[in-house]
Amino acid sequence: MRFLTLPIAASFLFPALLFAQMEWTCATDSAGWVGRYFHTSCVFDNKIWVLGGDYDYGNFTRDVWFSTDGVNWTQATDSAGWLWRAAHTSVVFSNKMWVLGGAIFNRLGNDVWFSIDGVNWTCVAESAGWSARDCHTSTVFDNKMWVLGGHDSSSFRNDIWYSTDGVNWTCATESAVWSARACLTSVIFDNKLWVLGGIDSNNFKNDVWYSTDGVNWTQAADSAEWIKREGHTSVVFDNKIWVLGGEYIEGNLDDVWFSPGLGIEENRLPLSDNRIQPEIYPNPVRDVMRVIVPLSVEEIKIFDVSGKMVKEIAAPSTRNDDAVKISLKGISPGIYFLRLGKETKKFLVVK
Repeated sequence: MRFLTLPIAASFLFPALLFAQMEWTCATDSAGWVGRYFHTSCVFDNKIWVLGGDYDYGNFTRDVWFSTDGVNWTQATDSAGWLWRAAHTSVVFSNKMWVLGGAIFNRLGNDVWFSIDGVNWTCVAESAGWSARDCHTSTVFDNKMWVLGGHDSSSFRNDIWYSTDGVNWTCATESAVWSARACLTSVIFDNKLWVLGGIDSNNFKNDVWYSTDGVNWTQAADSAEWIKREGHTSVVFDNKIWVLGGEYIEGNLDDVWFSPGLGIEENRLPLSDNRIQPEIYPNPVRDVMRVIVPLSVEEIKIFDVSGKMVKEIAAPSTRNDDAVKISLKGISPGIYFLRLGKETKKFLVVK
């Protein structure tokens, strides 16, 4: 099996900023599960889950644990249906947890499994369309599961695959424009699929790419401000893309970086004399909100905290006192951002 020690790379459309003074709280210094790395985690059924991993340089696990608070952990099973593994991926899709590929003993896997409870696992594909690999990345985008990059038995990969059922896989592209690599990360932000950093056959990476279809890719940045690295993680939180930790030549990293987003966050740009701050009432809002919309604005867009656009409407040509009623039916409670032209406003939906 090949384990890679790699650096993370991520640069964004806007300069990344070091998030200094970030405070962390230790929920527990000794969870119920044995210490490990190259495991995966996900959030499912209002629980945090930990799946598999390597606990002693090649000694793999197949146990599954969950917690509702990060402090108290329960073992769902010590022997999941899938074989002992590490450097796999896991996602939540179609109300199920999925495990995809990874390193299994002295070989690599391309099997696909799902579970609705973490205990009972079903194999839907013993050999998916993509080659057996580890250190790949997976995500859910456009109502599909995606597998991107990684390392197979012979080379680094930059192929991209997707599936709507875990059984049948379609190759979006055999060779993305970004270099073949492993230990990359992926997130979904601003209705786009993003790939950040990793390691290729030549070097650690800190480039950042995005795509709206998994086929055509645009480079957001070829060299982010943070150090090239591998083994990092990336998430979307508070309308920003985050990059956390990893490893570079000099050793392990414990820095945390975030992108300032794509203009969705509130008051990203200072207001000038000829720009009007959006007005929302009521705020918080339950079902219908009223928005003061300048006549120059033609579209009204609403984004969630992950940067996903959840509603888009055309501003009516005729407006009573410039107030537009917007129905929030079908929108879950939470924090959202309203964009009018170049201006944004945060609001809260309650039910």
